[in-house]
Amino acid sequence: MEKNTEKIELTGRAAAALVRNASVTEGMHLHGTYHIQHWKPKEGMREQFIAARDGALKMKDRAKWLQRLGLGVIAREVIAIADRRHQSALESLCYVADEDSIINLVTTAGKNDALDKYLAGSAYTAAFYMGLVDGATAPTYAAADTMSSHAGWTENQNYTQTTRQAPSWSAASGAAKSTSTPVSFSINTNGQTLAGAFITTSNTKGGTTGTLYSCGNFTGGNKTAGNGDTIQVSYTANA
Repeated sequence: MEKNTEKIELTGRAAAALVRNASVTEGMHLHGTYHIQHWKPKEGMREQFIAARDGALKMKDRAKWLQRLGLGVIAREVIAIADRRHQSALESLCYVADEDSIINLVTTAGKNDALDKYLAGSAYTAAFYMGLVDGATAPTYAAADTMSSHAGWTENQNYTQTTRQAPSWSAASGAAKSTSTPVSFSINTNGQTLAGAFITTSNTKGGTTGTLYSCGNFTGGNKTAGNGDTIQVSYTANA
């Protein structure tokens, strides 16, 4: 797995009192790596897996109805059961056809956001979401990319989840922070070409608001996926 070469450099300099030209320099370097698994249904199991996948998603839709009725505890249990059923079907009816990594670009907007939130944040609650980059045309990325302006690439929205997916994080350890479980995208349309992934602060599929934190291509090239395939993405940030 390759680690990306993009980094945020935070440098502070303070003159020591009464000592000419004396200085103290402190630095922090952040870099991250996406890891991707491409799951495909086993021979003859595609329709069975799609049925199990869609059944789990219907359960989660019913859970939203329970939440609106004020039955949050029951809704969370239904969601947990649906997620377990989906994962069980994935592991029993599918196999990992391909694994890859992404060298991601940390955008200028993402760097600015990290600096603002950490150094000047007040009652800050993190909200980050992952999305997929379409590979129908060859994507290109620039540090100046934002969610409202990224002319070099487009988002692929052809997965069953109704929003971009939120990662769950483990506690930081050893100057690294990783997703606790992979973020899953259940592809629902045949003939999809996927080029990479991105992280943003808005969960709206196809939305142009929020802050684009990072984006990049799979190092091994585009992935061809169809209805019933699952793309799972993990992310690790290192300091």
